[in-house]
Amino acid sequence: MNDYQIQCGSHTLCLDRTHVMGVINLTPDAFYHSSRKKNFQDAIEQAERMLLANASIIDIGGESTNPNILHTPSTEEELDRIVSVVDYVSNRLGAIVSVDTSNPVVMSHVIDAGASMINDVRALHAPGSLEVFQKNTNIAVVLMHSLCQKNQSMRITEDVLSTVKHDLKKRIQVCTQQGIKLSQLILDPGFGSGFFGKTPMQDLQLIKRFKELKIFNLPLLGGVSRKSFMTHIIDKKVEDRLWMSLGAAAWLVISGVNIIRVHDVAETSDMIRMIEAIQCA
Repeated sequence: MNDYQIQCGSHTLCLDRTHVMGVINLTPDAFYHSSRKKNFQDAIEQAERMLLANASIIDIGGESTNPNILHTPSTEEELDRIVSVVDYVSNRLGAIVSVDTSNPVVMSHVIDAGASMINDVRALHAPGSLEVFQKNTNIAVVLMHSLCQKNQSMRITEDVLSTVKHDLKKRIQVCTQQGIKLSQLILDPGFGSGFFGKTPMQDLQLIKRFKELKIFNLPLLGGVSRKSFMTHIIDKKVEDRLWMSLGAAAWLVISGVNIIRVHDVAETSDMIRMIEAIQCA
């Protein structure tokens, strides 16, 4: 694995190993029920458990990408859900905090509250998003590939990896042309159907060929935890997809993923430690 370092606010994250990003959803409609936290105290306790289980990053979200959501929160509602949690986890627990948002107003507020990474499923397409990172040059940003800027009923009809690489390359060019540093960028190929536009077979192909994304020489993030493409292999409810998630995550770890975004931190951390032990034997 390449020895990247990425600046996350006052933290320097050395990517000489795979780091675990633990997911906390402060939404009532996240696709995995157990990841939903109803209030500040529940979220804080979950963050503490994840940090004890060796999470390097806590990813906090106030808006779901679940295609079946019935309500899109306003900017004020999203901020009300997450700002106090971001502040506590960053400033009281001392963790690297990522915020899962595409709203530039939310981005600015959570950075002020202590977030040191933004995880944007729209890859800074929203007006005003690029400017946030021009001003905050020590904040990392995850550029995720999705078809959300197009008709969400669209699907990739060509080679999926070629499409993902082409689209990510364009976003990197836009970001750097607007003054965002390469050292701020993390790439995510965006596994999943619906919002992300991949079929189950395309998700499997992306996982299989994940190491080809190393061509960008930028840190890579993968989020496969409990996603619906797994039902293409074994038809199980989201609550029963832990072992499939670990299998997919293990392949990404062996393929050189730098950050793995998961709901199940303890189990994933143990899996990574075993792989690392084998690699170092």
